[in-house]
This record gives sequence, structure tokens and C-alpha cells, in this order.
Amino acid sequence: MTSVQITAVDVGGSLQVEVHEHVEEPGSAVITVDGELDQVTGAVFDLALVRAWDQWPDGVTVDLRGATFIDARGLASLLRASHTARTRGLPFTVQCGPGLVARMVSLIGLGNPVPIVAPASAVTTPPSGDDVPTVRRAASALAALVELDRLTAAAPGGRQPDLQVVLAHIREHVAGAGHSSFTRGHAQRLSATTTSDSPSAIVLADLQQRTRQGPARDSQRLQQQVYSADLRRDTRWPQLTRLAAGEAVRSLLALPVVHEGNRLGVVTVLSDRPDAFDADARFVAAALVARAGTGLGNADLRAGLEKALASRDVIGQGKGILMARHDITADQAFALMNERSQRTHTRLVDVAEALTRSGHL
Repeated sequence: MTSVQITAVDVGGSLQVEVHEHVEEPGSAVITVDGELDQVTGAVFDLALVRAWDQWPDGVTVDLRGATFIDARGLASLLRASHTARTRGLPFTVQCGPGLVARMVSLIGLGNPVPIVAPASAVTTPPSGDDVPTVRRAASALAALVELDRLTAAAPGGRQPDLQVVLAHIREHVAGAGHSSFTRGHAQRLSATTTSDSPSAIVLADLQQRTRQGPARDSQRLQQQVYSADLRRDTRWPQLTRLAAGEAVRSLLALPVVHEGNRLGVVTVLSDRPDAFDADARFVAAALVARAGTGLGNADLRAGLEKALASRDVIGQGKGILMARHDITADQAFALMNERSQRTHTRLVDVAEALTRSGHL
């Protein structure tokens, strides 16, 4: 058997995932995952799967016994791999130790067609304690995801309606949540635009913008969940802690919103009491925000397409005016508007809009 380490992803100084691929000659390919399998690290896992399928093995086994977390991105990769295996008529096996990852794999419907195998040593020592999400909460997360899909599908188009639905849904389904907000962002930075119906959430977002520090800013920069059990006792953001001392908010949970690799911003869930979000609540919030990234990203795409269509219509109207007035072709009319745009350093669509209002360039 040969062992090939595909890569390791480092986020914020802590190793988040390691993916190893083992190919037996002849036989099956074994992909071992240690760490978190999520939006950030999913591409690494997908690469390992591609390389495994390229070997045309007798079957593929994904060993998740060392995985500590899996979100919708990782589950989608497993579903695609299962479909590929069925298409090729090959066995596909997922190995999980008892715990959160095994429950999530079972919840998406892979429990029956895909064997869930726990090592004998792990069966005698199942995880326990407050940091392990419960089966009940995992089931609650799945129900909340289904409801979120239904609500966003029924919401009017555009970012704002979808966003309001998401924020209300998070407050309803994340235990301990009293407020929620979304701050738009790009690359590693957040903008000053925050959406929320909670004055407390808006104040906290403004304070983070003023001090240039806080959980939301760290979440956008590191692309990982950032939790403050009690902002008044937290020493990571001294300026923010000092300015927010008189505010009611105590607990904050910041989660990055990502769509197809694009950083859309950060959802922040807040509570007026300390230690409000246990492992179950953080798990449900992460699942909802991961799914929300798809809805918000699609809303952005839809808005962009609508804007492009509107711009095309305005430019077409401008060309029509010039063609009728000067008895010229469409290409000549476009050239005139383009020349005006370049000479005045004005967007072409703005030149066309001015033309339709005034009747002349």
C-alpha cells in the first residue's frame, strides 16, 4: 500500500484538516480525513476523491474516524462520491467513529446504502460531555435546514428579503439567540453595512467597525467560527470590550458566509446572557449559515443578472435614439456612446441613461 498526503490546510495558525490517500495495488483506494471537513477544506477532500477515481480502483473507502466536524459542503462531496460509485458499479464505504460526524452522515441518507463502521476500541468509549452535540440537536438542525430552504425559496428576489428570512430563522432555531445580524464583506475585510432588526446587534457591529477588531472581523479574516462566551471577560479585543462594557450583549457567535469560494460576509448571533451558545447551538448555527451562503449567493447572482439586463436595455434605447437622429448603424451609435464614455470617464450605462433623459449626448 502506498500513502500520499494530499495537503494540510492551516487556518489562523491551527491545523484544520489533513487528507491522506492510500491506494492498494490492486484493490481499493482509502481516503483518510483528520480534522474538520467544511467550506474551507472541502476542496482538499474533493481533490483526493478525484485522484482516487482516476486510479479506477475496485472501490473507495472514506475513513472519517479522525474527522471532528463535517458541514453541508463535506456532506455534498460524500453524496457526489456515492453517486459516482453507483454509476461505476463500485462499492463506496464511509467509516465513522461514534459521534457527530457519524450522525450527520446518517441524517443525509447515507446510513443505509453506505456502511457506517466504528472501530471496536471506539465503541467502548463514546464521546460525552457538554462539547458533544446531541442526536436530538442534529435532527433539529436537519429540520431547520429543510425549513430554511422552503422559506428562502418562497421569499421575494434580491439579497434583502432572503437575508431577513435567514436572520429570523437563525434567531428561532439557534438556542440562546436573542439577536442576529449580517455584515457584508469581501476578501478579508468587512464593510460598514450591517443588516439587523436589533439595535443591540447594530451597535456591536458599529463598535467593531470603529475599533477594527472583534469576532466578526476575525471570522471574515480567518474564515472560521469565532465564539465569545462573555464579551465583558474576553481579552482578545480590548478596545471593543471596553467600549461595549455598557451594552446588554454578552455572548457573540460569528460565522462566515461563503458561496462558491466567494466571501459574502459574516452572520453574528448574539445573546444578552453569558455562555449562551453551547456546542449544540453552535453546530445548528454553523449548519444554517453554511446553507444560507447558497441562498444569499444565488440572490447576488440573480441581482447581477437583472442589473445586466437592465443596463443592456438602457444602452439599446440610447443606440436607438442616435440611430434615428443621425441615420447611422447600431455599431456607429454604440461607438459614439463609447467614445463619450471614455472621454468623460463615465460608465457606458450612465451615458446611455443621460441620453435617454435629455435626447442628446
